[in-house]
Amino acid sequence: MNREKLKLIIKNKYIVPNEDGEISDSDKMFINDIADIAEQYAKKLEGSKWVSVETPPKEGGRYWCYIEEINDLGISYYQWNCSYNETMKVWGNCDNNKVLLWTNLLPTPPQKQ
Repeated sequence: MNREKLKLIIKNKYIVPNEDGEISDSDKMFINDIADIAEQYAKKLEGSKWVSVETPPKEGGRYWCYIEEINDLGISYYQWNCSYNETMKVWGNCDNNKVLLWTNLLPTPPQKQ
């Protein structure tokens, strides 16, 4: 998402213009701060990709997973925060559903400086 589009979304949803249709300087600063944080966060996500479970993670830990669930209602797919046990080479915390793909969890959001 580009910076101007983000500014427009934030302005339209959270910032209320005065009767002349103008927004305050502090609200403009807020919009710019949010846009800066979003840009920093997007840069951290660049290069992130989904990996097939045939290629397991090199380390145990928490991962974002794409899961297939089969139950009485049929087949559904969803994303979930799963754990991978490196020693046992198994996925956990997925309610016995099938992990199809995984990726690293999102990075920690950038701190405002």
